[in-house]
Formats: sequence, C-alpha cells, structure tokens
Amino acid sequence: MRDRGTDGISRRGFFAAAGSAAAAGILLGGADFSRLVAQEAAGTLVIPKRIMGRTGLAVGVISGNEQMREPALINAALEAGVNYWHKGGAYLADAVKNAGRENIYVEICLDPSGSVEKDMENFKGRLGNGLEYADFYKIHIKYDERSVEAFGRLKDEGLVKYLSASFHNYDDAIRKIESGAVDQVQVSGSPTSGAKLAGLLEAAKKANVGVLLMKTMMGGEKGWANEDLKKAIAPYTETGLSTPQGIVAACLAMDGVTTVTTSSKTIENFTAIAEAAAKTVGITPATVIPTTAAAFCRVCGACDGVCPNGVAVQDIMRAEMYALGYREETRARELYASLGEKRNALACGDCGACQKACPSKVASPQRIAATGRLLA
Repeated sequence: MRDRGTDGISRRGFFAAAGSAAAAGILLGGADFSRLVAQEAAGTLVIPKRIMGRTGLAVGVISGNEQMREPALINAALEAGVNYWHKGGAYLADAVKNAGRENIYVEICLDPSGSVEKDMENFKGRLGNGLEYADFYKIHIKYDERSVEAFGRLKDEGLVKYLSASFHNYDDAIRKIESGAVDQVQVSGSPTSGAKLAGLLEAAKKANVGVLLMKTMMGGEKGWANEDLKKAIAPYTETGLSTPQGIVAACLAMDGVTTVTTSSKTIENFTAIAEAAAKTVGITPATVIPTTAAAFCRVCGACDGVCPNGVAVQDIMRAEMYALGYREETRARELYASLGEKRNALACGDCGACQKACPSKVASPQRIAATGRLLA
C-alpha cells in the first residue's frame, strides 16, 4: 500500500521491520501475514479475511462501498485490509494506483437495462481511470438473463471475472445459488433475520458461493431497541462492544457470511466497525484466519513428501514467498515452471495432508491453488 507516517506502517516499513521472511501475500486465499505483522508492530487495525466461495479470493470481512469516497477514508480502509469494493467505480482510481490493481477486488454493480448491448455499454462506462477490468459484475436486485449474457461477453473480452447478484428475496437468491449461476450473492440480513437467512447461508456453503450481507444495521438506532436484537448481540456487547459493533460481530459470526458492507462515511465510523471485525478472530467460523502462526509458512519442510499425489508443497510455498514476499516474480515463475504438471498445483487433490503435517497449520491447499493461479 501507500507509505504512511507514524499512524500506521507502510509496505516498505513492513519489509524493513519484518525482514525477508515476508509473508503470505495479499492475493492468496489462506492469509495476509503482512497486515497481521503490521497490526502487531504498529498497533493498526487489521480485519480478518475469508474466502469468497469458489472464486478463491481472500476478501476482508468488511467491504468498501460507494459511500466511502473520501480519499482519507479509502486509504484508512485499505490499510485495515478492506480489499473488496462493493459498487466500485472511478472514485477508486487513486486507490488502485497507490495500492496496485492486484490488491483490490472491484465490483461493478448495475441495474439491468433490458438490453445485452446496453448492459455491456453501461459496464464499460464504469471502467477507466486505472480500472482496466472488474473482478465482479453484480446484477442489481432484478435478475435478468440478458445481463447474464452481457456478463459472458464481457468475460470473453477479459473485462470481468465473476458473476454476482443482489436480492431482496431469500427464495430468489437460493434458487440462483442452487442453479450454479452465480459466484456470489448479496442479501440483506441482520442478527434477527432468522431461519430464512440461515437456510440461504447453508445453501451458499453447499454451493461454495460467497455471501455479502447488506442492510445489517436494521435502519439505525430506531431498530436497536428490538429485544430479539439485544439478545442476539449480547455475547458481544457484554464484552464492551457498542450496539452497531455487536451487530457487525454477530453478523460475521453467522456461518456462511463472507463479508458485510456498512454505511461508514467517516473514519471514526469505519474504525468502530473495523474494531468489531478485528475482534471476531477466534469466535467466528473457521474460514476466518485465526492467528499469525497459521498465516506464515516458515518453509520448514514438515510437509515435504506427505502429498499422496507427489505435489512439491514446499517448493510451491517457496515460489509464493518469492512472488509475494520478495516481489521476485521472475524467480517465482521459474521455480514454479520447473516443477511440471505432475508436481505443481494441477496435481493437488485438496486432501489436506500437507496442512495436517504443518506445525503452524498453514492453509496450504488453498495457497497452493492460489499460487498456481498466480504463476501458471
């Protein structure tokens, strides 16, 4: 990210402080060690990450949105680990330039126009200013097969990678999840949403589809007097979190929720939400990165030879370190290419033997797959 002063730690500062043992990278789906070390070294907030379903992307449990337009607020969010931007657009141009396009996952959210060509035109109109492509095309509220066709054409042109959709009706969302049509869904939800939302989250888990939760704050303070809400967030507010912080923590504790978006228009508001998210480590589902130990591959060799398929786990993790720790992409690609298809990520059966052998329980199957995508 950008260099910072005494209020945080820069990428350069992190590497100077942490040395060349650097860390599992921002792109990889198992961890983000650099931010965790930065948090310990500088006391800055770092939100956990979760895997966005079958996309394999590791995204912050708090997502950015179009209301967070002030440059100082965007930078604060980036430093805290917000790397997925719901309703992204040209306002992120400077952030993309400073942080690097590969470090930010951008969604273009559009209402269906009723025309494939018009949808494509509208989508392309949101690009530019450093956004050569979007990671997600989100069909907003009214699901339209013509928008799906537009997505397919845009994907063929290399302008987008994944399809998502937002819904106000859980049944509609479940049908699209179960159809296999979408990689992620966005739905409203709160700690009082009950069985319907629980059913959707279960369907999403089975289909390996990411879930972005919106409208979590129940309309603001008027809704916070709800007794069911008070009971639902009591485990968090009793530890000292405020009501909105407790709501965020309770939402993130729902198994199947990947990330939430909130209306944080000031750094103070965002900081409060980020604090709640940071405190979810250890009490939320296992998809959250729990500790720095599990984030850091020490290339100790404990996984060497344990793969039943002969995957060169240690060499792949070393290639990851070269690419994302040392920023030596050529060296990383050469090492990865030398392994061949019988020993690289293509041979991984995701059995978990390497992770079981790891003394730090690094999420190596996820990171092997991500390294393969990065270096293939």
